[in-house]
Amino acid sequence: MKNLKIDLSKDRLWLVLVAMVLLNSACNSQPPAKTLHAESTPIPSASTPIPSSPTPLPPTTTPTATLLPGAAGYLLTIADLPAGFEWTNSFEAQSYAAPLENKALYNTIFYTDGGWLHVVLTVANEPFEKIPDGLSYGQGGTPVDTVLVGQSSQAYLESEDPLKSSFVFIKGNVLVELLGPISVDTALKLAQIMEARIPELVSDLTPITFPEALDSETYAKYFSSISLGLCSSDDQSFTPASVFSSQDWTSVCIQMLPMASQDLARFQKYSYADYVPQDQNYVAKYSSAHGFSGTIFTPQQPGQYEMRIAVDDVLVAVLPFEVH
Repeated sequence: MKNLKIDLSKDRLWLVLVAMVLLNSACNSQPPAKTLHAESTPIPSASTPIPSSPTPLPPTTTPTATLLPGAAGYLLTIADLPAGFEWTNSFEAQSYAAPLENKALYNTIFYTDGGWLHVVLTVANEPFEKIPDGLSYGQGGTPVDTVLVGQSSQAYLESEDPLKSSFVFIKGNVLVELLGPISVDTALKLAQIMEARIPELVSDLTPITFPEALDSETYAKYFSSISLGLCSSDDQSFTPASVFSSQDWTSVCIQMLPMASQDLARFQKYSYADYVPQDQNYVAKYSSAHGFSGTIFTPQQPGQYEMRIAVDDVLVAVLPFEVH
């Protein structure tokens, strides 16, 4: 039995940078945890049948016309970017801490030969009066005068390289941070694209969605086991677990072991979502083109949850867990 064989090199920075966002942004969010990745030493794990949910899966719903398209709809897409970029991963979390200073956090990362472009969008409960200090993305390097975007904006050259810049702006209750291998002029154009999409006030969000139909055939064909548990600090050992303390956030990880005859690199997208059975809603979702080499987001609040895992938008595992 061997571990997941996927090229994870483009996702490595995600662990550190998303941790910074979740820890340093104004919201009271749950810090991210490590995950066991494909390059770790194979770890013995008992093969288990596909887990089933202790609660019925919620019905698939279509957002009503009264809902805004959701902050994820205000983010950049490949079509907005200069040639040479590719999508790497996305993360979104909604209503995941109390008391809430923010409604939601969104982060999308694109990759090019020059590095990673980070697009971070925070939706607050109240309009921003000014750009916060100490942001995880931007506000470093040399300030640059440029055209105003939104109510207030800031641009920076991150180094002597003119193709390493950042741009920050606020509009209503939305804060946008851009950082990556682009010029200030390009960052300005991308910020203007997003500013045009963002309404004056984001009052409602489209709920997080995720595949609903558990596909046991896909699981049985490609996986010997999918487990949630705790990883060692060096990611070389894995202990299956379904009960965690609020202090376990640095160690929670997902282990996906393929069938011996299968190459999981065939899949184009890996996703997981944190589901709250009692409330019948999702509080966080992560999707990646390169496997789960980033963070595993688990709520700190005590309660019953489910970690739902999908490959290419096919639900293959529902893993119940508790936080004490």
